Amino acid sequence: MIPGERALLAGPFHERSKLDPAMPSDVTPATFLMPSSSADPLEVRLSQPAPRMAVVERSAIAALDASWEAIGVYVLIGTDAEPGSYTAYVGKVDSPRLRSRVAHHVRTRTDWDRALLV
Repeated sequence: MIPGERALLAGPFHERSKLDPAMPSDVTPATFLMPSSSADPLEVRLSQPAPRMAVVERSAIAALDASWEAIGVYVLIGTDAEPGSYTAYVGKVDSPRLRSRVAHHVRTRTDWDRALLV
Protein backbone atom coordinates (compact mmCIF):
# COMPACT_ATOMS: atom_id res chain seq x y z
CA MET A 1 0.00 0.00 0.00
CA ILE A 2 1.20 3.50 -0.80
CA PRO A 3 2.03 5.61 2.30
CA GLY A 4 -0.88 7.80 3.33
CA GLU A 5 -3.49 5.52 1.77
CA ARG A 6 -5.77 3.01 3.41
CA ALA A 7 -7.63 0.07 1.99
CA LEU A 8 -11.37 0.68 2.08
CA LEU A 9 -12.55 -2.70 0.96
CA ALA A 10 -10.71 -5.85 0.06
CA GLY A 11 -11.82 -9.30 -1.12
CA PRO A 12 -12.18 -12.19 -1.11
CA PHE A 13 -15.81 -11.60 -1.95
CA HIS A 14 -16.34 -15.22 -2.95
CA GLU A 15 -16.00 -16.19 0.72
CA ARG A 16 -18.48 -13.50 1.74
CA SER A 17 -20.99 -14.89 -0.73
CA LYS A 18 -21.22 -18.00 1.43
CA LEU A 19 -22.54 -15.75 4.18
CA ASP A 20 -24.62 -13.56 1.88
CA PRO A 21 -26.55 -15.66 -0.65
CA ALA A 22 -27.43 -12.50 -2.61
CA MET A 23 -23.78 -11.91 -3.55
CA PRO A 24 -22.63 -13.80 -6.65
CA SER A 25 -19.86 -16.33 -6.09
CA ASP A 26 -18.00 -15.32 -9.26
CA VAL A 27 -17.19 -11.74 -8.19
CA THR A 28 -13.56 -10.66 -8.63
CA PRO A 29 -11.96 -9.49 -5.37
CA ALA A 30 -10.89 -5.84 -5.42
CA THR A 31 -9.05 -3.42 -3.19
CA PHE A 32 -9.98 0.25 -3.19
CA LEU A 33 -7.08 2.43 -2.07
CA MET A 34 -8.64 5.41 -0.35
CA PRO A 35 -6.31 8.40 -0.29
CA SER A 36 -5.85 10.37 2.90
CA SER A 37 -7.18 13.45 1.10
CA SER A 38 -10.25 13.75 -1.11
CA ALA A 39 -8.04 15.68 -3.53
CA ASP A 40 -5.97 12.57 -4.34
CA PRO A 41 -6.85 9.71 -6.73
CA LEU A 42 -8.90 6.68 -5.66
CA GLU A 43 -7.19 3.62 -7.12
CA VAL A 44 -8.89 0.27 -7.74
CA ARG A 45 -6.76 -2.89 -7.78
CA LEU A 46 -8.12 -6.26 -8.78
CA SER A 47 -6.65 -9.50 -7.45
CA GLN A 48 -6.48 -11.03 -10.91
CA PRO A 49 -4.50 -9.70 -13.88
CA ALA A 50 -6.46 -6.68 -15.07
CA PRO A 51 -5.91 -3.09 -16.15
CA ARG A 52 -5.31 -0.55 -13.40
CA MET A 53 -8.10 1.91 -12.73
CA ALA A 54 -8.29 5.21 -10.90
CA VAL A 55 -11.05 7.72 -10.23
CA VAL A 56 -9.60 11.21 -10.04
CA GLU A 57 -11.11 14.59 -9.24
CA ARG A 58 -10.27 17.22 -11.84
CA SER A 59 -8.23 19.14 -9.29
CA ALA A 60 -6.14 16.04 -8.45
CA ILE A 61 -4.82 15.09 -11.88
CA ALA A 62 -1.40 16.46 -10.88
CA ALA A 63 -1.35 13.93 -8.00
CA LEU A 64 -1.14 10.99 -10.42
CA ASP A 65 2.36 9.54 -10.40
CA ALA A 66 4.50 8.83 -13.47
CA SER A 67 3.19 5.26 -13.73
CA TRP A 68 0.01 6.78 -15.23
CA GLU A 69 1.98 7.93 -18.28
CA ALA A 70 0.70 4.83 -20.05
CA ILE A 71 -1.40 3.70 -22.96
CA GLY A 72 -5.03 3.66 -21.90
CA VAL A 73 -8.55 4.99 -22.01
CA TYR A 74 -10.32 7.58 -19.89
CA VAL A 75 -13.82 8.85 -19.23
CA LEU A 76 -14.35 12.49 -18.26
CA ILE A 77 -17.53 12.75 -16.20
CA GLY A 78 -19.49 15.95 -15.58
CA THR A 79 -22.88 17.06 -14.41
CA ASP A 80 -25.56 17.82 -16.98
CA ALA A 81 -28.02 20.72 -16.88
CA GLU A 82 -30.80 18.19 -16.33
CA PRO A 83 -30.94 17.13 -12.65
CA GLY A 84 -29.72 13.57 -12.09
CA SER A 85 -28.04 13.41 -15.51
CA TYR A 86 -24.35 13.30 -16.32
CA THR A 87 -22.15 13.91 -19.30
CA ALA A 88 -19.32 11.64 -20.38
CA TYR A 89 -16.47 12.11 -22.81
CA VAL A 90 -14.51 8.97 -23.69
CA GLY A 91 -10.96 9.22 -24.95
CA LYS A 92 -7.97 6.99 -25.57
CA VAL A 93 -4.25 7.39 -25.95
CA ASP A 94 -2.18 5.10 -28.15
CA SER A 95 1.16 6.24 -26.77
CA PRO A 96 2.28 6.28 -23.12
CA ARG A 97 0.82 9.66 -22.11
CA LEU A 98 -2.50 9.00 -20.36
CA ARG A 99 -1.78 11.34 -17.43
CA SER A 100 -0.59 14.10 -19.79
CA ARG A 101 -3.67 13.77 -22.00
CA VAL A 102 -6.09 14.09 -19.09
CA ALA A 103 -4.03 17.00 -17.71
CA HIS A 104 -4.43 18.65 -21.13
CA HIS A 105 -8.22 18.38 -20.72
CA VAL A 106 -7.96 20.20 -17.38
CA ARG A 107 -6.73 23.20 -19.36
CA THR A 108 -8.98 22.85 -22.42
CA ARG A 109 -12.35 21.41 -21.31
CA THR A 110 -14.63 22.79 -18.60
CA ASP A 111 -17.45 20.23 -18.83
CA TRP A 112 -16.12 17.61 -16.40
CA ASP A 113 -15.47 17.17 -12.67
CA ARG A 114 -13.77 13.76 -12.41
CA ALA A 115 -12.13 11.18 -14.59
CA LEU A 116 -11.92 7.40 -14.71
CA LEU A 117 -8.54 6.23 -16.02
CA VAL A 118 -7.95 2.67 -17.20
